[in-house]
Amino acid sequence: MTSSDSTRTTKAGPLARSVFVCLAVGGAGLAGCGSGSGGRASGAGQVVAGYATVDNAPWRDYDAAISSALMGSELAVVERLIESPTRRRWVLLSAQDEPAELLVTVPELWAEPWDSRVVYECSIGHFGAPEREKAFVDAVRAWRPKYSR
Repeated sequence: MTSSDSTRTTKAGPLARSVFVCLAVGGAGLAGCGSGSGGRASGAGQVVAGYATVDNAPWRDYDAAISSALMGSELAVVERLIESPTRRRWVLLSAQDEPAELLVTVPELWAEPWDSRVVYECSIGHFGAPEREKAFVDAVRAWRPKYSR
């Protein structure tokens, strides 16, 4: 190998280097996802971890309905609290960094999210936003599992 061989570049050289850099940076970012101890809500895994138990099975449809409604409401789950067997609280955060909360009380276990007896109490923002709150609750109630559509 001569000195001219070691400095020679091909047309694919710069492109190959930029692809490598993108992959290396992307790979480093992926390696950090979900790692570390983090806080209470340091990632989706922290919110869901340890939640798949028999006691929480009646609430799986609520989790799915709320997840579906979150997308259209620009909200994210920060924490999910189990207050009693018939009552759950979702602490939320809006895209504008506003606090939000959804409290769900069911009349009996296994009541479906669209059941008219289910009580939803929603608060979005520091001073409330009645239109957004109603739209969010309506989106939760409108959700149906795939097997029933």
